[in-house]
Amino acid sequence: MKISDARRADLKAHEATARKAAKRKAFPHGTDDEPILSGDPAALERIMTRIEETALSIDRLKAANAIIRRMEKDLATEEDMIAAVAANTGLSPRPQPEASN
Repeated sequence: MKISDARRADLKAHEATARKAAKRKAFPHGTDDEPILSGDPAALERIMTRIEETALSIDRLKAANAIIRRMEKDLATEEDMIAAVAANTGLSPRPQPEASN
């Protein structure tokens, strides 16, 4: 049993290694959801794109925060705040999960 268990573990490890090697062959510079690799010829462009996307996201969140703070002073409802943030920032309202009893 020990030998069969060891061989089964070897097969599982081999499968994982083979999948990783195949992915590395198919995508030598990685995919968009992975870290940017230094050997990627488009690494600089990908880094610049991520920086710009992050800066835009920060600006949108700052604008949303300003809208919320202003509307809290005016005692606006949460629905009105969500609508104002969505209209002025381009962020989409995410439905809130209902509280379970």
